[in-house]
Amino acid sequence: MEQSLNITCKKTDREKPNYLELDASSLDSRHFYDLVLQMKPSFRRSTIIDEQYNIVVDNDQRQSLTLHDKVAIRALSEPIIKIVADNHLEILKSLRIRPFRYGGTSCNCVVFQDGDFFEKHNDHLPYAILPRHYTWVYYYHKEPRGFSGGNLLFFKEDRLVEEVSPSAGTLLVFAADIAHAVSTVRVPSGDFADGRFTITGFVCESPSFVYRLFSKAVRTLKRLS
Repeated sequence: MEQSLNITCKKTDREKPNYLELDASSLDSRHFYDLVLQMKPSFRRSTIIDEQYNIVVDNDQRQSLTLHDKVAIRALSEPIIKIVADNHLEILKSLRIRPFRYGGTSCNCVVFQDGDFFEKHNDHLPYAILPRHYTWVYYYHKEPRGFSGGNLLFFKEDRLVEEVSPSAGTLLVFAADIAHAVSTVRVPSGDFADGRFTITGFVCESPSFVYRLFSKAVRTLKRLS
């Protein structure tokens, strides 16, 4: 059954929203939470992709923990991917993203602990092998919360334009090229279980053969520069 689409941002008709909220009531956020707690030993420091397209740990840009278990991530992500796929055309229309040939969804599972954050960035990754067009984030932390902060911040140029503090069970979608950040998280208990838990998906395009050759050449030049 197709899920309903809810645009939670109030924007003018001429202005696209910073994000959308999808109906994720069919998912049990507590079930996700209980499963991931058992995977604590499989979490490692999160990485970023730098300007040379290297995967690196950059503690000035990002501090959090990411699950290193591809099988588990895929199993956790599948029901969320289904909801997003059911709403794909409406997402493109609402966020004013051009139609594209679906190339898959790259997912990760992230926990923010005390002092963790993610500085302003976007998810677009120009010249990536699989270009990203939009991002979704599913929240499944413990309720009542054991943390403060961790808000999702949206920017226009250098100006903060919106701040969101989603509850557990919320599924948000936004364009990959919008600048955003995660504010510093505070976990007074210091307990892993009290952190900010999310699963994130990057919805990608399946590019042409010519684009793949071009993007590979650009990334090679960047690494050599």
